[in-house]
Amino acid sequence: MLNVHKVNRSLILPYSSAEMYDLANNVEAYHEFLPWCSGSAVLERDEACAIARIDVSYKGMKSSFTTRNELNPNQQIYLSLVEGPFSALEGKWLFDSLDKVACRVSLAVEFAFSSRLIEKTMAPVFTHICGDLIDAFAGRAEQVHGERRFA
Repeated sequence: MLNVHKVNRSLILPYSSAEMYDLANNVEAYHEFLPWCSGSAVLERDEACAIARIDVSYKGMKSSFTTRNELNPNQQIYLSLVEGPFSALEGKWLFDSLDKVACRVSLAVEFAFSSRLIEKTMAPVFTHICGDLIDAFAGRAEQVHGERRFA
């Protein structure tokens, strides 16, 4: 049995849940601000779901994976594996409004790799990437919406 890896992060930000949801749902822009993302594309999209591919290039390692993203606008994005180097991948973005200009962004990801060799090389990389995601999106919010402070 391969190890299941879990990453949970949460951050309170001075941006609305709609602003943060839109950034997380804009997969096509990931390669513009995530340093480890060498490409990103939405392969299919409708109001309730998107199928997205992300290409990872980090410290000489290259891989890609595709997820099915179930969308609950401004509140949640649920991710599940379509294909990639994983035997399992599930994740959930939560966007909890605190008021009109602040929200709590939470990300919970569970993953297991398809082989011990892939796990040995990719687990530290993917754990690092998942752990830094919310901070990267906070930086992107500042780029897109301007710097904000809590009142």
